[in-house]
Amino acid sequence: MNPSFETNGFAQLLRDYLRRQSQVCATTLTIGRRCNVYACGDIDRSIYYVQSGHVKLLLNSPSGKECLLAIYAPGDIFGELCL
Repeated sequence: MNPSFETNGFAQLLRDYLRRQSQVCATTLTIGRRCNVYACGDIDRSIYYVQSGHVKLLLNSPSGKECLLAIYAPGDIFGELCL
């Protein structure tokens, strides 16, 4: 996680909100190993809370190489930039 994202308390507030809302309006997804949650260029209006497992954020170069940008673990949130 980005340190500034953590230090301002927003991440914890968002986690708490997602936990409360998950009982009302959230959708639970189970994503298989080595499957994409979404791809670069996809239109996505969701934020994701990792309940279990790990999610890798990868960037593919034009030459086909993968660059690992982040690894999200249980309790982490990603996709919040759509907000």
